[in-house]
Amino acid sequence: MAVKEDPPILSRISDFYGRLFSRSWLELLLSQVMLVGLIIVVVVMVRPYFDLEVILIATALVLILLESVLAFMFLKRVLQPTDLIARALVQISGERSTLPPPDRNNPRYKKSGLKLMLDKLYELDEKAKACEAQTLPASEQLLRNLLAALPIGFIALDGQRKIIASNELAPTYFPEKDHRAIQLDFTDMPDSLNGWLGDVEKNAVESEKFWARVQNDAPGKDDRKIYDVLAHYKKDAASGIETIIITVDRTQEYLENESSMDFIALAAHELRGPITVIRGYLDILDEQLAGQLTPDKHELIDRLNVSANRLSAYVNNILNASRYDRRHLQLQLSEMTINNIISDIRDDMELRARTLNRQLSFQIPDGLPSVAADRSSVSEVLSNLIDNAIKYSRDGGHVEVSAAQDDDFVAIKVRDWGVGIPTVVAQHLFSKFYRSHRSRGTISGSGLGLYISRAIVESHGGHISVESREGEGSTFTFTLPIFSTVADKLATTGGDNADLIRTGGNWIRNHGTIKD
Repeated sequence: MAVKEDPPILSRISDFYGRLFSRSWLELLLSQVMLVGLIIVVVVMVRPYFDLEVILIATALVLILLESVLAFMFLKRVLQPTDLIARALVQISGERSTLPPPDRNNPRYKKSGLKLMLDKLYELDEKAKACEAQTLPASEQLLRNLLAALPIGFIALDGQRKIIASNELAPTYFPEKDHRAIQLDFTDMPDSLNGWLGDVEKNAVESEKFWARVQNDAPGKDDRKIYDVLAHYKKDAASGIETIIITVDRTQEYLENESSMDFIALAAHELRGPITVIRGYLDILDEQLAGQLTPDKHELIDRLNVSANRLSAYVNNILNASRYDRRHLQLQLSEMTINNIISDIRDDMELRARTLNRQLSFQIPDGLPSVAADRSSVSEVLSNLIDNAIKYSRDGGHVEVSAAQDDDFVAIKVRDWGVGIPTVVAQHLFSKFYRSHRSRGTISGSGLGLYISRAIVESHGGHISVESREGEGSTFTFTLPIFSTVADKLATTGGDNADLIRTGGNWIRNHGTIKD
């Protein structure tokens, strides 16, 4: 029995057309013969049962239908080489398209000779690029080599924020074919790259912005990296490059910090029990020894209470920061008034102010609408802000807490008339672990209070900000949504902010991954 041999593989491009024409003509001839034969067989079979006129009409209709189907299949097969070559040219030219590039490893293309043609196209493209690189001016070639050799990521954007140049170390990806985008997650940052660009494009001719600890993906991902990012903007730059972004990969250093943070969070969790016991015993002592203590001893008990409360606040900040970083910060939003929230912390904060010789006042007007809030979390935000205001006030200074309606939100302000904050410091205040160098040696703190306060407020759908003038004091403001404006969403989710995200509640800015 003879073994059927495969047709020889095409070795010359010039032979492709002849082979394609011969094969196509043979396929067309065979299909026509088969069609005519089929029609004859059918006519012979039905002739005894129908009139000749009916048979002729039916035969004509069937013939037209079958010819249309055959023509479609034939044209698709014959024109396939044109389609594949066109797709290869689209890829080579860099033209944007949703069409996939041709698969040059398809065995059928190898037998038909298409692979030979496609390989030649790509080979010519590579030669053209190499020739272009060799003919570049020495200075331009040097710049290209320098860009490729930089130990940092480099991204250049035009006036439409489109990437026009980048190197291999830059955190970029392709969300669509032939469309490169920046892969940085600014969710944990006070301001995103797009938000900053939107502002400076309207209000500045030239500006610069720095972000620390910007990740490209959420914790737990295999390819997660953490960068320091510097962006420089110049309006209508002559070069066409309006924004230059520099990224420095500091993953190893920051991951070591995160490992330390995990250990600290574990230790903090174990400390909660003893701290609660200490606070309980201090309350019992204060009640049972009331009237028996001298003013000095009573002040000592007060100071112990303040220290225990501060330690408890530090522990809560550490645990919540760890949950937020791991995307485990869950809030249960329900209806409550600002006065309800303040009542939870008022005694502790007044005691704290009194022991440090500060005056603390609350200016909360009657008739404020109720808000949608997680009571314990918002209490933590208020405690952090008031505690900071007390710490950074002068001896005998005044701290004021006020609230007012602001459209669909209630805005709560914490104001002090203390040392104030320099502008260069204010823009980093809500970043993780950030503390001004001027306060590190004189004022205690973990650098987590404002970071977790922003996380909590934004997880409520609100916003937190600071206004300050050095030497004149600071005002921290955060907003919470009025309950009636979100009651319908809360009713369908049970108050879980994560559920609100899953059900499309776009009024809330949660901490999921965002590609900017």
